[in-house]
Amino acid sequence: MALMVCTAPLRSAWADTGGGDPAPVSVRGSAPQSADGASADTPAAPAPARFPDGVRRDTCLGCHGKADLRAVTERGAGLDIHIPENGYDRSVHGRMECVVCHAPKAAPEDFGKIPHNVNREALPSCMNCHDKAFDHVRRQIAKSRHFEKQGSKITCTDCHNPHTQRRVTAMDSYSASVADSNRPCVDCHTSAIHYKELTGKAVYTQDLSHEFLPFRDRHFASVRCVECHTPADGDAQVHEIQAKEKALRDCTACHNKDDSLLVSRIAGYTDSRNGGGAFLGKGFFDDAELIAKMQKANIAPGTTGAIVNRIVPEGEIIGSFGDAYVPGLGQTSALDGRANLFLLAVLAALVLHGLLRVFTGRGAAERDVPGERIYSLWVRILHWINALLFLVLFATGLSIHFPGGWLSLPMEFSVDVHDVAGGLLTANFAVFLLYSLLSGDIVQYIPFKRGTGRRFWRQIHYYLIGIFRGDDKPHHVSASQRMNPVQQLTYLLVYCLGMFVMLGSGLLLLVPELAARVVPWATPRGLATAHYVLAACYLAFLLLHVYMTTTGKRAFSLIKAMITGRHFG
Repeated sequence: MALMVCTAPLRSAWADTGGGDPAPVSVRGSAPQSADGASADTPAAPAPARFPDGVRRDTCLGCHGKADLRAVTERGAGLDIHIPENGYDRSVHGRMECVVCHAPKAAPEDFGKIPHNVNREALPSCMNCHDKAFDHVRRQIAKSRHFEKQGSKITCTDCHNPHTQRRVTAMDSYSASVADSNRPCVDCHTSAIHYKELTGKAVYTQDLSHEFLPFRDRHFASVRCVECHTPADGDAQVHEIQAKEKALRDCTACHNKDDSLLVSRIAGYTDSRNGGGAFLGKGFFDDAELIAKMQKANIAPGTTGAIVNRIVPEGEIIGSFGDAYVPGLGQTSALDGRANLFLLAVLAALVLHGLLRVFTGRGAAERDVPGERIYSLWVRILHWINALLFLVLFATGLSIHFPGGWLSLPMEFSVDVHDVAGGLLTANFAVFLLYSLLSGDIVQYIPFKRGTGRRFWRQIHYYLIGIFRGDDKPHHVSASQRMNPVQQLTYLLVYCLGMFVMLGSGLLLLVPELAARVVPWATPRGLATAHYVLAACYLAFLLLHVYMTTTGKRAFSLIKAMITGRHFG
């Protein structure tokens, strides 16, 4: 539509050059018809436009297409006069001749001079063509922070390069459209000359750090600036740039599978509030055949409505993220359901086991008698630090994975705390391994001894049957052998070995550059899935671990042992 409506409003400008009316552009993409070839039902086409001799697009790009082209005057020092030919060909104006916008009133000899003798004040503005179609844009800009501060100094071309501007739907990828959208924001806000010229302030007076933003670089590469710096309610108003104090700071606005601002804006992007019917019959393009079809269908040519670039199902949008992982968008919905069922099954089994113990009288109280010391001070300190960090990681991790829940913590806070807690857990685990190796305590976690298999099944039988009958425990705790075979194998697999995978996947998610080197075959989504599955397993282990502390002589005997260091048997 931009191409169709772009040439007609310049008819008067062309008339001043003696070139007559420009050729109409057909909505069907066919070549314009001459007056002699017009049918009785088709209006006669105007005579072809006469361009200044020797001045065609190829002529202009012959110089302006060179990457090393620079302005030759002091006045033009700030101008970017290089136009990439490939970028222009793929732009919304790619089929237009340069002189349509740059020299509607120029004479042929004006282009023989360097710099060209072109009166810039006589050049048409963007609104000469886009006035009606972009009326909603004009209203948004009028309410923007840019217009409030700079007024008429702000122009369309400050943000939209007319030589390379492409429709979002014509971009090679979503990331390419993000980069194209963010480039003018970054260029202006980091240019000492432009920023000073537009605001009167030095560029270093800004705070562009966005330190509050988790994984800032990933957001910059994947999210347009306008998503957070324009109103988040209602339809996309991407030209109404707000003051930084009003910028969106609610992470769950996008990280939310039910009503994600990011997904909704990608899924349906409204380009214009004036429908294509508003331009029919206005002489903007060869529309006789289209009007006839509309009349046959009882559609009024003046009908207006939104021109929507694309409407894509939200499921497709989420799927299009592919190997990337965006917390909260429901990329692991099927896995979430299975994890919830698994955890509910574990919890139900533990509750049932506890109730059976109570009903069979196994929970009868006995007096605690302190025994030998089985836990050193180091073991107890490392254990309680580990427990505290696990609780913090579960709370923040679930808040990140399920943002917006009624028990969820703020996402920005959760991400920061989760990263710190993960680092502390890694350090605590390293100290635990070092202490276990140097003190010889590591043998407590190795179940592979003669007769281990037989003792393992005796312990399983006790937990499933013997505990309800009041049988004697098959394993007797001592300082040299604190854990029974079932506990040994569980700790070896879940804690000693599983921690390497758990902490490793978290570290690789935190430092993607490291992941690219260490496991180049692994994707962020794959790492996040592995991290989440292990977290669910550890949560199940925590539930089991807490329940097992009640299987001592009294409900809190085993917890008392981890506090005092002595076994109460």
